[in-house]
Amino acid sequence: MACQLTLSLICIFSLLLTAAQSKTLKRD
Repeated sequence: MACQLTLSLICIFSLLLTAAQSKTLKRD
């Protein structure tokens, strides 16, 4: 269970990072 939770958090953070990068790229 703990492993799945950690993987889920990593996936969410990855999505947030990619979204943030996309926004910054669009701004520039």
